[in-house]
Amino acid sequence: MSPIDLDGIGRRLAELYKDDGEMRVKLLMKFTIVPDAEVTKIWTVWKTLLDSPELEKKFLKEFLQGVVAGLGSMVPAAGGSSSSRQPAPQRFQLFWQALLRLPPIVAGSFLTLPSNVNLLGRDLWGSSLLVRHCYRGIFDRMMELHSSNGKKRFVITGTPGIGKSFFAVVLMGWLVQEIGVSTFLVEYQAGRYLFTREGTNIKVEEGSKTDFKEELEDPLTWWIVDMGKGAEVPACTVLLASPDQQRYKEFLKFPGSSKLYMPVWSNEEIEECRMQLYPNLDKEEVEKLVTLWGKVPRYVLEKARDEWTLVRFKETISRCKWEDIISCIGEPEAAPEASHKLVHLEVVDDKLYNKKIMMPASSYVMEQMEQKAGHDHVKQLENLIHLSIGTPAYAATAGVFFERYAHRRLQEGGSFEVRQLCPPLLRKTFRF
Repeated sequence: MSPIDLDGIGRRLAELYKDDGEMRVKLLMKFTIVPDAEVTKIWTVWKTLLDSPELEKKFLKEFLQGVVAGLGSMVPAAGGSSSSRQPAPQRFQLFWQALLRLPPIVAGSFLTLPSNVNLLGRDLWGSSLLVRHCYRGIFDRMMELHSSNGKKRFVITGTPGIGKSFFAVVLMGWLVQEIGVSTFLVEYQAGRYLFTREGTNIKVEEGSKTDFKEELEDPLTWWIVDMGKGAEVPACTVLLASPDQQRYKEFLKFPGSSKLYMPVWSNEEIEECRMQLYPNLDKEEVEKLVTLWGKVPRYVLEKARDEWTLVRFKETISRCKWEDIISCIGEPEAAPEASHKLVHLEVVDDKLYNKKIMMPASSYVMEQMEQKAGHDHVKQLENLIHLSIGTPAYAATAGVFFERYAHRRLQEGGSFEVRQLCPPLLRKTFRF
């Protein structure tokens, strides 16, 4: 759907509000009177929420009320004025108070807030999260770079849906508990939130994406940006980003910038999280979803029973070509966002978090791509293997596709030529 395709917008609204014709009409009327340039901006944000109908509805409700989130500034309703800093809603205050009271946060455990408190004050996030071991590893690496090399700007990227946004909560907790940080500016699609602590004075303010400039000039402030572009300011800055390098390539040009990769989940992490946070899901049900999606909790846990998400996934596979997969593996930063449902980023070095390989998301994805290739699959595999010789980025994927091919050939009674790679062992008699 193009940014100003009202027919496409109408179809999506019909799907979202199939039982609420009044809301559908109100939104359509709103879109018809908004300038095309604004519709383009709105769609840019909206399309990032397409796998989350509840978030879509929340975003569209704000749009209808005249406040469009995530466009770099607050867009007021006709005759309105820009938002300015003010006390944040109570839910943000409760989160900040609860975070400051937490016992030491331990990797491998669950960070749990009171049941009436949501993580970062966000309605749909719940009150508990798994503190992944990689969270600790990435935090330690950030602190090492910060103290030894003066690095103060970090991009944390990885496969969409693995919990990069939730890392913000744990990051704030460790910075408070271990470093004594008292000022955070957290930015995401809805705007900016300033969390401060001065002795016993605890405060949270909210504002637009043009507010809190004074705090950004303070090198003791930590600015956490979820899916934004950041800026060159004295504050320590952390960008939580998708693999799309267009979002952060300018940020990496700033002095003192580093990029770290967050790995996909392990089977053990998926199972721990299922038992603790999604006990309504059967283990076998989740394991089956892992064979489809790979080890991404957004899809195998949070959206395990969301039929719309599964339909979109299969549509992505049906549209995807072999060349798209290869392109995403070779240049993941430039690949369309949908491709990252089919190809996942895996971390090679779990101590430095600065090297990665791209791998097919699951056995199901590989099977579908092989079937789509048909008789050309062997030729495509041969080309991939030759490509991997000169370009190591393709080697891991070439290996897993070749392994599947070899197993099939052997099961079907096929054979392979072999040759000895090492000198023959000397024949020698040993006595014992």
